[in-house]
Amino acid sequence: MEDENNTQHVGDGGFTPAKTNVARYDKDYLIESGLFNFVDRNILKIALEDGSQYSQDEAREAINKFERGDN
Repeated sequence: MEDENNTQHVGDGGFTPAKTNVARYDKDYLIESGLFNFVDRNILKIALEDGSQYSQDEAREAINKFERGDN
């Protein structure tokens, strides 16, 4: 059930943002896309899983986690 604020009702009485269509990319595409600098591309090679797809925000979060040591 959605309300007018674009949130989706959750069974426990809470609300969570409704899912939107977010572009997702293969690991190799993100590495070769030019969206990330040399160091970040090398981190993505380590931090992302082969065969999985990620949004740009997820890729940036993976970089941040790697740099913080939250593997």
